[in-house]
This record gives sequence, C-alpha cells and structure tokens, in this order.
Amino acid sequence: MDALGKGFSASELLWETSERQWMPKALKWRDPRWFDFDPTGQRLRLRDADGHMELAAYKFVVHRAQAKSGLTMRGGLARCAAWSWLFKNLTVKDWARFIDAYGQPIRLGFYGPAASDEDLDILHTAVGNVAADAAALLPEGMRIEFVEDRSVRARSEIYLEFLRYIDERLSIAVLGQTLTTESGGTGSYALGTVHNLVRHDIEASDAAQLAETLERDVAVPIVALNNGRRREYPRIRIERAAVHDGKQVADVLSALVPLGLRVRESDVRERLGYEAPAAGDMVLAAPSAAAAAARLRLATANTATDDDPLAQVIDAIDGGTWQRLAAPLIEPVLRRARRTRTGCWTKSPQRTRRWTRRP
Repeated sequence: MDALGKGFSASELLWETSERQWMPKALKWRDPRWFDFDPTGQRLRLRDADGHMELAAYKFVVHRAQAKSGLTMRGGLARCAAWSWLFKNLTVKDWARFIDAYGQPIRLGFYGPAASDEDLDILHTAVGNVAADAAALLPEGMRIEFVEDRSVRARSEIYLEFLRYIDERLSIAVLGQTLTTESGGTGSYALGTVHNLVRHDIEASDAAQLAETLERDVAVPIVALNNGRRREYPRIRIERAAVHDGKQVADVLSALVPLGLRVRESDVRERLGYEAPAAGDMVLAAPSAAAAAARLRLATANTATDDDPLAQVIDAIDGGTWQRLAAPLIEPVLRRARRTRTGCWTKSPQRTRRWTRRP
C-alpha cells in the first residue's frame, strides 16, 4: 500500500525451493529509487550500473495505485500532499509574522515640548516594553495611548480560512469527502453517513486493485512454477464482511415469511453473524404455548410481580412439564366431574317429592 503515496511500490519476492517446490518465503520492500520507467512512462525497469534492465519474471510484486488519472509516476497522493504541505507551511509562517506585527495594539507615546533626551529614551523604552510587562514608569507630563485597528482581526481570518481550505482539499484527495474528519459548519448525521459511503467506495477500489496485483504477481507464479501454466488461476478477494442491521432483517422476515417467502436459516444466520448450534449447546428458544398462556393470564389479572414465586415457577417451566407435575392433583377432580356429568335424576322413596342426583 506504499503505492498510494508514490504511485507504485515494488517488493522483491524471495522463493523457498526446498523439497522440490516453489513457495514464497518473504516479501522485501525495495526503495523506489532503485526503479525507473521507460520513455513511455508505463513499464517499470530496474536501475543498475549499466543503465536500466527489465524486471525478472516472477521476481517482483509491483503494485500500482491509481489514486488519480495520468501516468503512474504522477498518480500518487504524495504529490498532492506535498503541495498542500508546502502552502500550509508557508501560510503558518506568514500568519506568525502577521500576529507578531499586528497581534498587539499600536502604542503611541506623547511627550511635552520641555522633555529632555533622557525623557525621550525613557518613553521609548516604556512604549516598547509596556505590552510585555503590562507596566511602565513615565515622567510627569508624558502618556501612552493604545490604538487598536478593528480590521486586524478580519485580515487575520484570511490565514485561518486558507488553512481550512487546504485541509479540506487534502481530505477530498485522500478520502473523497470531509465530514468523517472535520465537523464543518453544516455537518449532520445523515450527511456524514453519505460522505462515509464515499470513503468506503475508495476503500473497496483500493482493495480490488491490491487483489489484482496479488493475483498477477503472487498467485499466478506459485501455480505456474509448481504445476505449470494453465488457463485459470486462483482468485484473491480483499473485502470487509458485510454488516447487516439485525432489526431491519427481523422486520423484513416477520413481514415476508408469513406471506409465503421461503428463506434458508443459514442465510439468516450469516447475515446476523450467528453460528449454527452444535450438539449439546445451550440454546435460546421461544417459550412453550402453555407457559406463554399462563404468563398472559397472570399479566391480565395483574397478580404477578417481579418477586412472585408463582411467576418465577411459570417462567421456569416449558414444554409440558407442568402437566406431568400437576396430573396427580388434577386427574381425581376430572374423574369426579366426568362421573357427575353422566349421572341421572331419580325419585326419592320418601313421601315428599325430592329429586336427588344419582352417580
């Protein structure tokens, strides 16, 4: 990535050839002053004592970063940054001289017609040191006045505005935008988000260029030297993992799945960043229907509180456990109710007509 500044970057590829195989052992960065371009400005050559020589095959990894259009030797960001640094440095120096000259008000000393040369020397010293010492001793009849120019601040703002302009131009040259590095006067969250997308586009472009270089100068030589030339070679991709908004994914699924959309669980897990549970893992699951209904009844009756033991028991049960625990208590009641429901009415043998329920 040193090519982003200089336009190109060359690294020497050192090979390990033991065990009858060719594998890269190291990449050694080489000083760009060792290299030069041919008269067309396209082909990179190696400088030597006799002039220039072509680069050996499978020996160098040469990355060219197209930060801007034009020749490779002029395509680096360092050229833009150098001009920005030069102008900014000169502006700061001029600003410092301006502040030294006009940062303090003009001091005027007044003396009477009877003042001696000694009095004038005292007045001159006082006028020169009064701003730094904030005090002065003067003979009687002399005074000092401070004359402040209202336009000095306005002229000083010119330097500050020019420095801001240089910083903004450099940010645009490197990142393509300004709001991720400077707040600005009209910055907002939405505008900053849009500017950040520009930065991601530049990052993706740089990653694609670097992947292409590694394919050409690393992947292809490894395959060719070990297995011979072929029509297709391994591909290299450099990219960030996509980050999805979990709430947005949940909203889309809750709206479309009930309408019949079929979605693979693995796709959803990949978007949310969750791995599939292995055997024996403790997993989170939706509550059982019985437990949900019991909690709903308690919430409706407003009888359950955070420290209610019954509510804690209901929260802990799931999947039919409460039916098995409550069966010995409920079954006798249910059997009695069923027998009573199947009984019949008979006349009492007594004189008074009284109807009784016979089981």
